[in-house]
Amino acid sequence: VIGGNTCPILDSLLSTGPGYLICPPETDQKAFLEKLQAHPEIMVRMSMNPQVIASGNLPDIFREVERLLALIGSRKNACLGAGVIPFETDPQVVLKAQEYVRERCKGPVSRGEGAK
Repeated sequence: VIGGNTCPILDSLLSTGPGYLICPPETDQKAFLEKLQAHPEIMVRMSMNPQVIASGNLPDIFREVERLLALIGSRKNACLGAGVIPFETDPQVVLKAQEYVRERCKGPVSRGEGAK
């Protein structure tokens, strides 16, 4: 499930035994993560608002990253994503956001499913 407020259906999603869940920006992300505290084995992708990235405003993008990192806290199985970024988004902005996350987290940053 990608997009929309998935918090109301999270219990149903959890009942399927997932190994990976996506927390879209439309979701009450804090409540979503609180429900997942009982499931530390599940990887969760916290999705940034794609319009923030598309704006090209780096300070806003970095604030969005910090907001999500604060929500994630010490959760080990978590990553950041952005869902579907508008086509017209400057690729350099995406790369700068990626570099910011890499520097902030001092580790590798995945470039998506299957990327090496």
